[in-house]
Amino acid sequence: DLGSWAALHEHLSRNAPEGDAANVADGANGAPVAIDAQGNYVFAPGKTVALLGVDNLVVVETEDAILITTRDHSQDVGKVVGELKARGRQDLV
Repeated sequence: DLGSWAALHEHLSRNAPEGDAANVADGANGAPVAIDAQGNYVFAPGKTVALLGVDNLVVVETEDAILITTRDHSQDVGKVVGELKARGRQDLV
């Protein structure tokens, strides 16, 4: 079950090349540039992403929004959806 970004990271990092510190880029423009960074998941199609001194982040870019959270909090995305609804931002949900 890939019910969270953290679970997706775990699934994809199983096939990651040795030495990439389990940084995973899904749909991004090649592997992220990672310096002193590990355990990160990046989804940013067509973008080059640089990770510098960060660990265990989830970065997801869509056409109209960017989500940045930790892998530990990635299951709380529903809270963001609730807040966006409360602010009348149905266009983002």
